[in-house]
Amino acid sequence: MLAVAVALVLGPACGDANQAVSGSTGGTVTVTLSAAGCGYEGPSQMRSGRLLVHVRNETTDRVWLGLTPIKAGHTYADLVAYLDQERARELEKKPPLGPPDWGVPTSTMSRPESGPLDLDWAVSAGNYAFACGRHGTDAAGADLELGVWAAGPFVVS
Repeated sequence: MLAVAVALVLGPACGDANQAVSGSTGGTVTVTLSAAGCGYEGPSQMRSGRLLVHVRNETTDRVWLGLTPIKAGHTYADLVAYLDQERARELEKKPPLGPPDWGVPTSTMSRPESGPLDLDWAVSAGNYAFACGRHGTDAAGADLELGVWAAGPFVVS
């Protein structure tokens, strides 16, 4: 299941979580993962450039986070609905749908431990949100999806 959720959220940009970005800071945000879901604290609009992301994992679970541009013709509400559907499929042990073509994350991170983490990602003009999720293990030690959520949104100009 972890591989499925990672494929959903990480998309083609896996491994660039700590990529240093040159240029001016467009904004600073905080994304908090908790037992209840994923929360966003930050501006609703910012300039293009560096996006400083403070990640707080308030659980003891493995977490992942994906910066998700939302293509024209779709909205944050579409992403929320899509991830709600994906979470329901996981909980029902159905195969995931994978990322929507209109919302594939461009920058991602996956972290096995709790605690804070600071990320430095680049953003250009567009509409964005975060896709985030938690994983644990069941009694037999197998991966267990604990949830996938959307957080945001924000507009970059």
